[in-house]
Amino acid sequence: MVIEFSAPTARGLTTQRVSDYKLHFAASDDYLTKALPLTQTSELRHHRIFGYILDMIFDRELDYLVDVGVNRVALASNSVSVQLNLLRQGGGIRIVQHFQE
Repeated sequence: MVIEFSAPTARGLTTQRVSDYKLHFAASDDYLTKALPLTQTSELRHHRIFGYILDMIFDRELDYLVDVGVNRVALASNSVSVQLNLLRQGGGIRIVQHFQE
């Protein structure tokens, strides 16, 4: 069994949608109290953004920062655990997936 964000392109595979998800911006209260106001996506350039290592993104569905105009990240890791800890410690802003039931 393999769980992917995108549907496979190979033939002969049986697939089933597991869940839909939405993307949300997330930051710690500590970060937000110290940072410049953020009311629209164009203001993201004034904030410390972190996410995946861009050169190592293996699925187009994970390259969502480009869709909101972010072309670089201040901190990068392909480990969700590392990103979660950065978020908790006030490391900046991250886009998080919200999987729906």
